Amino acid sequence: MFAKLAVPVVSVVENMSYFDGDDGRRYRPFGEGSGQRVQDDFGIPNLVQFPIVPDLSAAGDNGLPLVVSEPAGAVASAFMELGAIVVREVAKLSVASKHGMTWDEQQRLMRVVLPGTSTGSAASAPFYLQPAVVRRHDTSARSINEWTGEALGAGDVSDGIKPISVS
Repeated sequence: MFAKLAVPVVSVVENMSYFDGDDGRRYRPFGEGSGQRVQDDFGIPNLVQFPIVPDLSAAGDNGLPLVVSEPAGAVASAFMELGAIVVREVAKLSVASKHGMTWDEQQRLMRVVLPGTSTGSAASAPFYLQPAVVRRHDTSARSINEWTGEALGAGDVSDGIKPISVS
C-alpha cells in the first residue's frame, strides 16, 4: 500500500518485541525474526524493537510518560532510536533527486542518473536498466504475483514489459 501511494517507509517498528526478566535474560514471547523478515522482504533500511513494559500505558494515561520519568530506560531509548532514524532518512530523502529515473521510449530502457550528481560531470553518466530486470529484482514486488497471490519467479516477468509510470 505504501509503495502504491509513494509513501517512503524508513523503518519497521516491532512493538512488544521482548521483555527483560528479573533473571537478567531477554524473553521474546511472540517469537523472533518477523520484523527482520519484513525488513528483508521489502528492503526497509531500519528495524526498531520496542520492549514490553507493563507500566507504559498507565504512565501515559497518568500524564507522566515513561520517556519523561525514565529517560535512560528501554522505552526512551527505543523512541530516541526511532526518532533519529526518521530524521536521518527524511534528510536523505530531502536531498535526493526527485527525477533521477526516466523512461526512454525509443530505447525502451529506464535511464538513471544517481542523486546528487550533475549531468555535466563524468561521474554522473547515466546508466540504463531493462524494466524486466528491475521488476524481477524489486523487493517490494517480488513477493507476490498480483493476479494469483503466488511468489513471482523469473519466468513470470515478460522481457517486453514497460513501466506504467516513473516517479
